[in-house]
Amino acid sequence: MLFDPNDRSSQDDLGNRKFQRRAFLSATAGAVLAAGALGQISPAAAASPKKFAERHLMFNKWNFGPTPLNEYQAYVDEVANSGFTAMKVHVPWFKVVSRSGHTDFTLFDQQVDYILSKGLKCAIGIDLLRTFSDGQDAILSADQVMLDPQGRPNIATNNQNLSQFSFASRTAVARATDFVSLVTSRYHRRAGDGILFYETTMTPFEETEYWNQVWDPQLNTFTAGHYDYSAVAVSRFQLWLQNRYGTVGNLSLAWTAAHSSFATVPAPTSFQGPAGVDWYLFRHTMLADALKSFAEAVHGVSNKLRYSLRFGSTFDTVSSWRGTVLFPELARYADVVHVDDAPRYNHPFAMDLLNSSLRPNVWTGNEIDGPKVADDATYHRQATESFQHGGNIVNVANWDITSLRARRALFQSIASEQLGADPLPKANQIVVPVSAAQELANGNSNGFQAIYNQLSENGTKRIRVPLENDLPGN
Repeated sequence: MLFDPNDRSSQDDLGNRKFQRRAFLSATAGAVLAAGALGQISPAAAASPKKFAERHLMFNKWNFGPTPLNEYQAYVDEVANSGFTAMKVHVPWFKVVSRSGHTDFTLFDQQVDYILSKGLKCAIGIDLLRTFSDGQDAILSADQVMLDPQGRPNIATNNQNLSQFSFASRTAVARATDFVSLVTSRYHRRAGDGILFYETTMTPFEETEYWNQVWDPQLNTFTAGHYDYSAVAVSRFQLWLQNRYGTVGNLSLAWTAAHSSFATVPAPTSFQGPAGVDWYLFRHTMLADALKSFAEAVHGVSNKLRYSLRFGSTFDTVSSWRGTVLFPELARYADVVHVDDAPRYNHPFAMDLLNSSLRPNVWTGNEIDGPKVADDATYHRQATESFQHGGNIVNVANWDITSLRARRALFQSIASEQLGADPLPKANQIVVPVSAAQELANGNSNGFQAIYNQLSENGTKRIRVPLENDLPGN
């Protein structure tokens, strides 16, 4: 399938979503039952319930091109006529600040202004990718790009060679934070309460996580892989290990592998065993620290602003590569958390997991992907289940104007049925705790989902699904 930068459904077919169909080992029901008392009241059930807030049906049009104003306005007009209440403006760092360092917000200002003029709310998606792996960028140097285990740089070769910077690079995170602050300040001054939230993303899929694909020039395709093995990341991993264990002897004992110096300890290539768990936790720490910096930039403009994260998934077969298994810690400073579920994912499980594990009053959401991926009934069910299980926002992305117009009735139906409705009541006495350690070890959450489906009666009940952070030493 050819890549269309304005239709991420083509990326999904080649990337994240296909891994859901792979045959990974799943946890057995017995093993899951041993992890906790399922179906009984847990301490987490006593947490304050999430107060129901406003709901939005939101549309997102990418600005990779970027989209010319007249074309963008046509989308906004259709969105306003189709029952949507909000539209997200994609603000790419690499389009606002050129490779030579020139800054120009003109087109994005015009897009925001036009959305607000139609009586819609607006959200700002701050895309932190740049084209810098060739060393010709004025903002980021090539040594700050993420590398895969074979040393290949993180490059979206099918979309302007955009790359993800290393979360271990203090310089890159600081410069990205400056841009987040710049964007937030600008649109807070320009639109005030018209902006629902400010969201940061760092992958070609526009998600707040590690990308999980590697360009293989020999195969001429993207293959599965994970990051980050850049020199700056490996060096910080070795320092992180030294701070964690104190002596190399302690490390050798914990890993049951002899090492003579922290400086020679290699970064593991899997998440198995004590070394693999440490590698996962290090990557998690680097991502969490970056997100804290971005959140502080948004909240530093005004503590009333909402900072948003977007994850490809928190429970699928590549969540470990995404770095999102411990998503509540990543979202410690977030006010909004979205997931980009593929159309046939377990949406009730996803939303109950989010809403049971995040702080009370954090907004949650799900995404409806492009028109080529599923039919109206599937998308209607995804939106309904997401709202019924506590979601505040259903975001629609990767739709061309022709498909959007042709399926206007779908979105009008979702808006009329769901935006004024309440979520399902919580059955707080039913609890399915999800073990982060088991999810990481098994490579999936299938066992937990099986029990969830049984106790929630296939998602018709809204139950508690709290994530338990039981990773060793965390």
